[in-house]
Amino acid sequence: MNDAQAEEIKRHLGIVAEALDNDIRQVAKGHSGIRREIHELRKELWGEFKKMRGLIYECKTLL
Repeated sequence: MNDAQAEEIKRHLGIVAEALDNDIRQVAKGHSGIRREIHELRKELWGEFKKMRGLIYECKTLL
């Protein structure tokens, strides 16, 4: 392998590494958004669960 071939390989690998870095950043950004959505959904479901538990308790006291 001569110097020109080695430089071409280095250039190509640099481009590939840059593209992978960009892809990884996009995945991380999406992951962060999904975690936020899950957290909000958990809070909402927990609130609904507590309401339902309260209603069940009220029904038990009426029986």
